[in-house]
Amino acid sequence: MKRVLREERNKIVVFIISTFILGLVEVSFATIIQKFIDSLESSNITKFKLAIFSFVVFLIVNYILNLFVIWLQSVLTKNIHLYLKSNLAKYFLSLGYCDFSETTTGEKLNCFDYKISLIEQYYLDSIFAMIQATLVLMIATVYLYQISPLICVIVFTLGIVSMLIPLLLGKKLNDLVSENADLSGEYLHFIKEMFQGILAVKTFQKERTFFEKFEEKLFRFEKNAQLLNVKNGEYNQISGFFQYVIIISCLCFGGFLVLNQGLTLGKMIAVTQISNLIVGPIQQIGSSVIDILASKDITKEMSDIFSKQSIVLDKKVYQKGFDNIRVSTNSVTKDNKKLLGGVNLSLEYGKKYCIIGPNGSGKTTFGRLMLNLLSNVEERVFIDGEASNLEDVAKLISYVPQNSIAFKGTLKDNITLFERYDDKTIDEVIRDVNLNNKSKEIQMISENGDNISGGELRKVNIARAFLEDRPILLVDEFESALDEESSKLIADKFLSSEKTVIMISHNLDQSFLQRFDSIIFMENGEVTAMEKYEVLLKNCDNFYKIFNSFCT
Repeated sequence: MKRVLREERNKIVVFIISTFILGLVEVSFATIIQKFIDSLESSNITKFKLAIFSFVVFLIVNYILNLFVIWLQSVLTKNIHLYLKSNLAKYFLSLGYCDFSETTTGEKLNCFDYKISLIEQYYLDSIFAMIQATLVLMIATVYLYQISPLICVIVFTLGIVSMLIPLLLGKKLNDLVSENADLSGEYLHFIKEMFQGILAVKTFQKERTFFEKFEEKLFRFEKNAQLLNVKNGEYNQISGFFQYVIIISCLCFGGFLVLNQGLTLGKMIAVTQISNLIVGPIQQIGSSVIDILASKDITKEMSDIFSKQSIVLDKKVYQKGFDNIRVSTNSVTKDNKKLLGGVNLSLEYGKKYCIIGPNGSGKTTFGRLMLNLLSNVEERVFIDGEASNLEDVAKLISYVPQNSIAFKGTLKDNITLFERYDDKTIDEVIRDVNLNNKSKEIQMISENGDNISGGELRKVNIARAFLEDRPILLVDEFESALDEESSKLIADKFLSSEKTVIMISHNLDQSFLQRFDSIIFMENGEVTAMEKYEVLLKNCDNFYKIFNSFCT
């Protein structure tokens, strides 16, 4: 947070200077009132006209300065928003897949929406308000002390008391603000899941169940928000009470001095006006401190994100080919559960590999290992004999995930993932996946790809992998949702390419498996065999049982 304030220091300096000048102008209003009243008491028409002229000048200058300060504050807020949200997006995009998955989508959206709003409302606005209040307080205090040191001391003392009482009571706000942020994240996440799963909700007639769950989340969020508003209201009420006490005190002491010829009537009215310019800023400072303290947990959480030193989103560069990759890793666990046993294998360029195994055997997890999406992996990787790592291996891979992914946008944007490619190259991959007959009909893809068939969406995902043109194709059950003709055409495209192909599949058809150089057989998270189809069928009993069951 401090970093962005440093980057905007020039504008902040201008803001402070402008606010100081505005403070002088606001304090001058009391002087003008004093001279206006004095001119009435003395029946001096010249001073009366001068006071009226001063009122006009005050209105114009005050209006212009306020507009400028408001504009400058809005520019600062915009720049700070851009910094915060850009760095937040950069942070999430730079996270490893496992770290990214530790928080829900609702919690991430909550950072961009509710938590950024909290920082603006409770932290940034409070800093701006404190700057303005402090400058006005300094000017008004000096001016009031010159008129009446006694009243100045009384007003300042009561103002400090009015600030300290809510400040001492304000510790609970931080807990309420933090809890509200968490409840907002839960609420947003449930809405997202409810809308994304609307097909299941509708087909199982669970509208009432989900509505009741929604109301439960909504009630908890709004109940906590109500408590937060009540607590804020209590502090504002205390401040308002003391403001009246101070005004009445000024009137009483000022009136006493007027009766004893210690003050003129004009000065007494000026004292009352200036008192507001002391009490208001003191209470504003107290309120700002409360708000800053209330947001300290959220501000610290976001500051920890923005203080990351190595949030870099470089465009990935990958080599066009390799001869051999050797990968050796430890077993991978999560929450004391083994996800994948130790891996020790060698991949050759241009060879075709098929990963076979029962459900839950670790096939998809193996794919994620190769894509460097798992955490806490001890690895030994060599590319063409040179020491490397899984991050470099991942840069060699074009991936077709098990579940198709769609973005709201054009067909081309969904294939290119918003990168720039020439139309000829895009049209070529569209033909490769047998989507050319539909490409004119599917100009726009809706949210979650709901306006196209599952097979068409699958082809879009496969087209992405072809377009990237990386030396390894990692394909997780590409046949799902495809018709027989498209499945055969795309399989031929994969297996006839010069690239290394790693295909995760449940297809045990003999003619299909015989096209691979090696079958990687997995059970219980372990690679138990890696042989050609005929050898595996002969030597691996469990593979034989699965194949025999498929045939019968």
